[in-house]
Amino acid sequence: MLANPADDARLSARVEAAGVLQVAFTRTGPPVPVHDINPVGFSIETTQAFKAGSLHDARFTTNTGTCVVLMVRVIPSRSRPASGVTEAVAGFAFMQLQLPATRKKVDQLLQAVSPHPVVQQPMSA
Repeated sequence: MLANPADDARLSARVEAAGVLQVAFTRTGPPVPVHDINPVGFSIETTQAFKAGSLHDARFTTNTGTCVVLMVRVIPSRSRPASGVTEAVAGFAFMQLQLPATRKKVDQLLQAVSPHPVVQQPMSA
């Protein structure tokens, strides 16, 4: 097992979040749509470069107006050229998932994008 489940977001099924969830990386920054989300992280499509390993406060807003702030770490991203502009899918891992308050916030975001209840699997050591 990985030392930190957030090291590989592919361990959890992704839920598409288009149109339901947005994220901004500063208080005044423009919100961008979240592409997909799972219990350990999320991704966005962007033209902005994010340095792998850097930490950010992510301010999520649901389509009902709920705001959730979580610390995230940039995971390696992939880019693709599109119409002369480099477009990237940037991935982010949630930090401090061992804290109940963080798990509760992540569950709140998952509930906002999923029509089915979120069932957490126990994390083994």
